[in-house]
Amino acid sequence: MSGYTCNPRYNTPSPDVLRKLELSRLEAENIETREMRCPICGFLVRIIPVTQTDIVFVKCRKCKFDGALSPAYFRRIRNCRGNRMQWEEL
Repeated sequence: MSGYTCNPRYNTPSPDVLRKLELSRLEAENIETREMRCPICGFLVRIIPVTQTDIVFVKCRKCKFDGALSPAYFRRIRNCRGNRMQWEEL
């Protein structure tokens, strides 16, 4: 469980917190994820679970877009040629 690195300015987490971090890491290994990209510039703003459909509040570090996105509306699909990913618009 000592695989976690923390800033030396802060105290070392307690054994209980380290145990919870390890359990969280083990659960997260089995979850499929997908990338959520900025609708303006395409920069990666968050990685979310495939099953998540709740609203996500994001801020793009590149173009400074700040707003709420629904993962249900911003799914990525392959175009007809299958060589490039594009946004699906409803």
